[in-house]
Amino acid sequence: MNSWEKYVRGLIHQDCDEDEDGYMDRQILKNIANSQKQWRANIEKLLLKHRGPRDKPKPAQCKRRVEWTEQEDCELRKRIKIHGEGNWKEIVKNSVIIRSRYQGLEGEAL
Repeated sequence: MNSWEKYVRGLIHQDCDEDEDGYMDRQILKNIANSQKQWRANIEKLLLKHRGPRDKPKPAQCKRRVEWTEQEDCELRKRIKIHGEGNWKEIVKNSVIIRSRYQGLEGEAL
């Protein structure tokens, strides 16, 4: 017999007055809720343990980081003075040199 079954049987066979019955009911509900939480946690652990290779998340594809050339750096500084800091869409749109760094990234936020 499980420990919770022993506990519930003990609660059933106890002689209690009205006030204690409400307390016991709350204790039983609390124990049931805790038991359900443990059950969910165990199921989640098992699911994570037995994931198939198709279910594993794929690593993000990253581009290799390329250092900025002096020409690109000067162009970027010039465009920041013209269009303002943080206005990347306009900076890339109006500069061929900087746009060449971001070819293929049209769908991504700049």
